[in-house]
Amino acid sequence: MSDLTKKSLANALKELVAEKPFSKITISDITNRAGLNRHTFYYHFRDINDLVSWIFSSEVREQEKDESPLRTWQERVVNLLEFSYREKSFVLTIFHSEAKESIMREFYSISYARISEAVDAADYDRTLSASDKNFIVTFVNCGFLGVATQWLEGGMRQNPSEIIDRLSLFTDEEVVKVVKNLKEGRKN
Repeated sequence: MSDLTKKSLANALKELVAEKPFSKITISDITNRAGLNRHTFYYHFRDINDLVSWIFSSEVREQEKDESPLRTWQERVVNLLEFSYREKSFVLTIFHSEAKESIMREFYSISYARISEAVDAADYDRTLSASDKNFIVTFVNCGFLGVATQWLEGGMRQNPSEIIDRLSLFTDEEVVKVVKNLKEGRKN
């Protein structure tokens, strides 16, 4: 029942974003549209930005359910871009509002996790230090976030697959190479 309530609140927010500026939407607007009360909203979310974050994380996670864990990090972050592209009006409205930070936090969190999985796979013997792993993941993730931010700022004109094709120029083999170089540098 909890997820149904959250989805109802999420759908209400999406509908409202299509009708009026994000800054004018209140929790009362959302709960009235969803046919729920304010207490129910606050039981599930701290504020509207928390609801925005939940929409991103839950809908991207939903897309990932049937994925093979053997896919590259680029293929795994495409879900984030595809969700954004499919929900273009909603995402761009939020991106150009005071809730932009909620979107960017979710982009960072989701892509960080996917890139971290790729680094873990490259560090098959688990000898990479935590700080080296964090450096690699942060470096690659910041590059991805830069590209994603430009894409959002440009109105998502490119199809997500075009972005991923370009990101594929930076292959998992390069991550493996950096992991190997860091490990060899530790031995010297």
